[in-house]
Amino acid sequence: MKEPEQPLTPAVFYILLALAPGRKHGYGIMRETRRLSDDTFRMGPATLYTTIQRLLELSMIEEIAGPADADSRRRSSKPERCTSRQRGREDEGLHQAE
Repeated sequence: MKEPEQPLTPAVFYILLALAPGRKHGYGIMRETRRLSDDTFRMGPATLYTTIQRLLELSMIEEIAGPADADSRRRSSKPERCTSRQRGREDEGLHQAE
């Protein structure tokens, strides 16, 4: 029996939304989530990096290596190919946030 799909948590929703335009490092994702939520949603580093790890394991985002001369921050990005099911979840979450 297939388990019912779970809605996106606010952290997952805002991280995916923050990464939609392109790659960002952790602090950039945190800043963008505050901006996108009009400063109504804040997440600390523990929530951010735990959620990023879960999204990496689910292949919903990818870790991107920076240039050799860049700082050591880890950068994340949405995969170039995103399944229609994932896109539907993002679209659905976007409408619920409005």
